[in-house]
Amino acid sequence: MDFPLMLFLLITIPMFHLSNLLNIFAVVEGGIIFGARFVPWRKIKSFEFVRIDVKHNYYGFTSEVNDQYELKVKTSFRTLSSIITSEEIKGRISNIVEEHKQMG
Repeated sequence: MDFPLMLFLLITIPMFHLSNLLNIFAVVEGGIIFGARFVPWRKIKSFEFVRIDVKHNYYGFTSEVNDQYELKVKTSFRTLSSIITSEEIKGRISNIVEEHKQMG
């Protein structure tokens, strides 16, 4: 096999899987992780849960997320979002964010 082609494959193949690594959502002690972005608690200006239905701009035609929620977290410069797929998780995230807003 030609060396430049092998080098190209060695560099590009892991990049296809990199998007899966960055497709995460986590609530940690210092803030919230949205993919590759970390938002500290003090930077969160507001948050809201938007119901996903057929009229939703991005996810309305996907049956897996209809009647679920999109969490939108607003900071000073951007709005980040993530899909919430259960009422239990929605309640837990809401309680955690409210608790940190009151402390901050």
